[in-house]
Amino acid sequence: LFKSTPMKTKITFSILIFAAFYCNAQTQVAVIRDWVEHFANQDSIMESPAARDGDGNYYVAGYTLDENTGADIVVAKYTIDGSLVWSDQFYQSSCYCRDQATAITVDENMNVYVTGITFTDSTNGFDYATLMYEENGSRLWERYYNGNYAGGYDIPVAVCEKEGGIYVTGTSQD
Repeated sequence: LFKSTPMKTKITFSILIFAAFYCNAQTQVAVIRDWVEHFANQDSIMESPAARDGDGNYYVAGYTLDENTGADIVVAKYTIDGSLVWSDQFYQSSCYCRDQATAITVDENMNVYVTGITFTDSTNGFDYATLMYEENGSRLWERYYNGNYAGGYDIPVAVCEKEGGIYVTGTSQD
């Protein structure tokens, strides 16, 4: 069983603080309700990360339930007036597994970066999945991180773009 020590907690907290300052982390956007759009099942709206681009468009990520693949990462872009521009559903494997977005950011070129958890298989457990989208919603790539502990929990909590690099941080069971 994994046990957190005070030193590991301090190191993890320090890394998260460093990542927030290094990436000029944006604060969460406070929204005054001008419109409401429903995309997924009501029970799938949990801790959905959101971001806003320079043109005022909103990006929301989270997960949606699919009867064939389980919980899948979903990413949606809305205009400032709430019209859906595009959406994408992502799952890593063909199993009935759990995939869920945990963080999202938009760079100055309107590229969208989403990170979250994906259940790879019983050998690898939960891993990081990081996705990149173009402004038009085309998914350009996905990348994975699997820690050293077989069957462990690797959970990303933040993503940012800085000087052409993508930085993801979180926890990894080891």
